[in-house]
Amino acid sequence: MQDNQTELETTAAANDTSCSCPSARELAVTRFQQARAFAAAKVNQIRKAATEQASTICDYAQEKGEVIRDKAKKFHEAGEEYVKEKPTQSVLIAMGVGLLIGLLIRRR
Repeated sequence: MQDNQTELETTAAANDTSCSCPSARELAVTRFQQARAFAAAKVNQIRKAATEQASTICDYAQEKGEVIRDKAKKFHEAGEEYVKEKPTQSVLIAMGVGLLIGLLIRRR
């Protein structure tokens, strides 16, 4: 008799669980959709922040590139002017630098 009552209780508990499964499933689907929406919002937020950072970095690099180009242009012009004023000294300096580079390369 005791065994039959236990079986009935187990069967009733199983029936109760199967009855609550659709609502548990719906709850799980709802939670999943909420998590998905939250993740999508965070991804968009991160994408926006990354785009802004990339834009800032790009602008900074362009500004620095212009400064470097201007300095290189001035250095080049000063070099040309020096060579025009002192051609012999410029050739001797160039030969000396070439000799040093040749010696350094030969040692390796």
